[in-house]
Amino acid sequence: MQIRFTELERSIEGISRRMLTLTLRKLERDGLLIRTVHPVVPPMVEYTLTETAQEERPHPLLTATPRVRR
Repeated sequence: MQIRFTELERSIEGISRRMLTLTLRKLERDGLLIRTVHPVVPPMVEYTLTETAQEERPHPLLTATPRVRR
């Protein structure tokens, strides 16, 4: 299941674009997200939970929207 950056941004109240970007980068670095950039204009970025993220106790950001929940 994939979710677009803009969907996450709209669904999480009170988070800045910068903080969301930093958090997603950290989750990707930690092996919990896979980031897919589609070569279109404007750029489209989607995030998918890794198997590790689905098996472990999820980070609050990963359960922020119904589409991302297990």
